Amino acid sequence: MLFLKKYGIKIIGYIIMAVTFYFLVNKIISFDVDYSYILQPMVIIKMIVMVLIMTIAISGWSLNWKWILEFLAKQSVNKNESFTVFAKSNLGKYLPGNVMQYANRNIYGNKLGLSQIQLAISSVIELGLQGISAIFVGMILSREVLRKYLWEYGGNFFLQHALILSLVLVLVSVVLISIIFVKRKQVKSLLGQYINKSMIILATKVVFIDILALLVQGALLAYVISWFVSISSANVLLVISSFAVAWFVGFVVPGAPGGIGIREAMLTILLGDVCSTSIILLAIIIHRIVSIFADVMLFAIGVLIAQKKNG
Repeated sequence: MLFLKKYGIKIIGYIIMAVTFYFLVNKIISFDVDYSYILQPMVIIKMIVMVLIMTIAISGWSLNWKWILEFLAKQSVNKNESFTVFAKSNLGKYLPGNVMQYANRNIYGNKLGLSQIQLAISSVIELGLQGISAIFVGMILSREVLRKYLWEYGGNFFLQHALILSLVLVLVSVVLISIIFVKRKQVKSLLGQYINKSMIILATKVVFIDILALLVQGALLAYVISWFVSISSANVLLVISSFAVAWFVGFVVPGAPGGIGIREAMLTILLGDVCSTSIILLAIIIHRIVSIFADVMLFAIGVLIAQKKNG
């Protein structure tokens, strides 16, 4: 019993990581791609460099999470600790359900004295600002992407499911209005606590990091496509903006581990005018493999920092 109390959490953590790596390996194997091309020495070298660049890019999100925690907890958060927790939790997004990355982060948040409501608010802030960043990149670099997806595809989806979506919207509105009416004092206090100058500063910093991370990852996808076809500067912007929108949708869709499948399907649609479907698919898969290894490298760095601290 004492053994379980002392090592239980660690054992559960190791089991979760083992299951995560199992799903990762299965996903990579399941990709319909000619691995003989990817295993060419020059391609491997290019992909290794891309993994390093992408690891640096996504590590910025750990800084965003640290800032959000500090904003909510009203106290300073250790940079190494928050990075370690973020890096080790990040792989959880590849587990079915697409929510496991938040479990370990919530435990750390509880240690800082944050309530479950505050932790939920932290996730809303994080996802909300990522969504704003993705839309901003899409609008600035290529409004055609948003028009094509949100109007043509999103519009068709809305028309096909108009009744259900309208009912859901009405239900959510009624619930929110009821909560605001019944808990108006608490809501006013909550708004006063979080909607202030500090929130504006936080949002500015977080959105800047989000945009930078999306630009880097989108540029890497454009770079991979350039291996196969000549790509104009206008199409580079199209690829980056398409990636930003597809990344966010894939990230927030429930049940899509790491956005796998969702992101690829959207990019195939959005980039249909850039090059052939076969090239797009190959480039997307190479980019996805690089992304997975970048997440694994981030995890390894987090483990090394934790070991150094405990050692």
